[in-house]
Amino acid sequence: MANSQKPESLPYLTPTQVAEKFKVSPITVRQWSSSGKLKCQTTPGGHRRYLPEDVAEFAKSAGISLDDLSTGPCRIMIVEDDSQLAHLLQEFISSYDDTFEVYLAPDGFRAGELLHTLKPDLILLDLMMPGMNGFEVCERIKRSPATRNIKVVAMTGFSSEHNVTRILNAGAETCLKKPIDFALLRDILAQCNSKKTA
Repeated sequence: MANSQKPESLPYLTPTQVAEKFKVSPITVRQWSSSGKLKCQTTPGGHRRYLPEDVAEFAKSAGISLDDLSTGPCRIMIVEDDSQLAHLLQEFISSYDDTFEVYLAPDGFRAGELLHTLKPDLILLDLMMPGMNGFEVCERIKRSPATRNIKVVAMTGFSSEHNVTRILNAGAETCLKKPIDFALLRDILAQCNSKKTA
């Protein structure tokens, strides 16, 4: 099963996020990929995605220092209107690493209120919520220079090709199907884990 994972199911970086790391434009990142200098994967929808280790290898070979990795505990915000699932995710994340700071937001409006004060490293975002849905929340996050580098991992019980493509286009890293595959979530948490101090 693990060998058949599609790119959208893994903790990949978007071209915009890679561009932010190197302080270049997304066009430059695409040129690096086209020339074969920077490895990339292509989703079924035609979107380029980059594994963090491939980005690090490229930086090393190019003599570029990626000094933008933050230190301290990883902050994770769970935006989910199903309180039972939200607490289940919170328990799972805390059991994975008890130094993680986990915050809950029951809807998109509360997430917006918490966003600028918490500055989370990762947001687990439910797509189908009353009021402001996950697509709108993700678009707002990625539209603002102050929050666009935050990783967004979408979650949905309606994992249609249309919904997945739409949320990836909005800037999400990936879209997890419900019920959540905790093995995939563990891989995503491992990437966040690497931001902590040793």
